[in-house]
Amino acid sequence: SKEVYQRDYPEPRRRVLFHWQGLRLLQEVQSGLASLYVYATPDSYEPLARIDGSMGREVVQYFHTNLAGLPEQLTDANGNAIWRNDYQGWGGDTLRVEQSTACSRAKFSVSGSVP
Repeated sequence: SKEVYQRDYPEPRRRVLFHWQGLRLLQEVQSGLASLYVYATPDSYEPLARIDGSMGREVVQYFHTNLAGLPEQLTDANGNAIWRNDYQGWGGDTLRVEQSTACSRAKFSVSGSVP
């Protein structure tokens, strides 16, 4: 899990729980809201989609990856880009653009962690 503290507050201001299967991020839970990650194959590290919300109220977002399997774009069901990233050598970020507040809750990075 990850906790974010603010000066002069004894309790964490934000807590994110991460559920892993080996080196694959399966789910994030923040403020009671879950994000489930779907991968290309059972043994793949290449993400295909992220499902946010609760049963019956799901929102599916789709990953677009490069040849190395790194996520370069996340789109909604209508194909609208809501997040995109360009990489430089060794996986470093050169550009990160968020088009929607839907991604501000859980920013997917190369390692699957929340920055």
